[in-house]
Amino acid sequence: MQILILSATLFVAMAGFSVVIPALGDLALRFGATSFEMGVMTAAYAVAQLVFAPLWGGVCDRFGRKPVLVVGLLGFGLSFLLMGLATTFWGLMAGRVLGGVLSASTLPSAQAFAADLAAPAERSATMGRLGAAMALGFVFGPVLSTALLPLGVRAPFVFSLVLALATAGAAALFLRESARAAGTRSVSSRLPGVRELARHGLGSPAAVWFWSAFVIMFGASSDFALLVLFVEEQLFGTAMHASVVFACFGASSALCQGLLLRPLVRRLGEVGAVRAGLAIGAGGFVAFAAAPSVLALCGATALIAAGMAISRPISAALASRETTLGQGVTMGLQSAFDALGRVLGPLGAGLVYGWSPRAPFACAAVAYAIGTFYVGRYAGPSSSPQPRHEALPLGEARERP
Repeated sequence: MQILILSATLFVAMAGFSVVIPALGDLALRFGATSFEMGVMTAAYAVAQLVFAPLWGGVCDRFGRKPVLVVGLLGFGLSFLLMGLATTFWGLMAGRVLGGVLSASTLPSAQAFAADLAAPAERSATMGRLGAAMALGFVFGPVLSTALLPLGVRAPFVFSLVLALATAGAAALFLRESARAAGTRSVSSRLPGVRELARHGLGSPAAVWFWSAFVIMFGASSDFALLVLFVEEQLFGTAMHASVVFACFGASSALCQGLLLRPLVRRLGEVGAVRAGLAIGAGGFVAFAAAPSVLALCGATALIAAGMAISRPISAALASRETTLGQGVTMGLQSAFDALGRVLGPLGAGLVYGWSPRAPFACAAVAYAIGTFYVGRYAGPSSSPQPRHEALPLGEARERP
C-alpha cells in the first residue's frame, strides 16, 4: 500500500510539473526572452538539481524520507506560485531555479523510501513502478495543459500550485515513515562532504550505475531538447506532431516499466537487463536519426523510451544495493548524475545540430552503445539479488570483503 501511495504521489507531482511546460515557454516568449535565455533557464533548473540532489539525499538520511518528500512537493508549489506571478523573464527564471533547488529533494527521497520498503530482490520492479507512475504523469500533464491554456497562460501554474499543495498534504497524511529511515535518523550525525560524495560517485562499487544514469539521461535529454525543432525543420511537421511523439514516449515508458521489466529481469538478470535496455535505446536513436516521417519517429521514440524504462530503474535499484552510504545520499547522487546528463546532453546536441540536424541522435546512439559495453565490462555478469554492500546509516559506512 505504501508503494501505491508513493507511486500516486509521484504521478500527481509529475503531472503538475509537466502541465506548465507549454505555458512556461509561451510566458518566456511574452517577456521577450531569446532562445539563448530560454536555454539558460532550462539548463539552470538541471544545474540546481545537480548541485542540490545529493545534499537533499543526505538530509533525507538524517531526518527521514517523508519530511523531505513533503518539502520537495511544497517546493514545487512555491515555484509554480512565483512563476505564475512573474512579470519579467528574470522573475520567471527565479521561480524556475528555486523550483529546481527544492524539488531536487523529491526523487531521491521517493527512491530511498522505495529502497527501504522493498526487499533487495524486488527493488528493480519497485523502481519500475515508480518510473511508470512518473511516465504516466508526464503524458497526462501536457494533455491537461491543452484544456487549461484557453483559460489564460497563467492557468496551468495556478492548477499546478493547487495540485502540489494537495499532494504534499496527502503525502503528509497517508505516507508512514519507513522503519529503516526512522532508525537511520537516530544515528546519522553528519551530512556528506563534497570529497566524500565525489569519491563515492566516481570510485565506489555503485559508480557504474551512476554513470549508467548519466548516459541514459544524456541521450534522452538530447531527444527532448531538439524534438520539436527536428519535427518542424526536418519532417515538416507541427508542434502537435511533436506532442504526439512525446505521448508515444510516455506511453511506451509506462507500458515497459509496468509490464516488461520484471519478466526481462527474470530472464536476463539485472545487469543483463540494463545492457539490453541500453542496446535497445541505441537502436532507437539510430532509427530516430534516420526517420523519414513522423510515424517512423514515433516508433523510434518508443524504442528509446523502452530502453530507458528498462535500464534506468534497474540502475537505481543496483546503486541502492551496491552503496556503502545511506540510501538517501545514494539516490541523491543518482539524481545528480541524471541532472548532469540533462545539462550536457542538450548543450552538446545544440552544438552538433548546427553541423548536421541528425548528428545529435547518432551521437546519442554512440553514447548508449558505449554505455552497453561499459556496464558489461565493469559491472560483471552477476545479478544476484543479494547486495554486495549493505546500505548503512550515513557516517557508518563500511565495506564487506
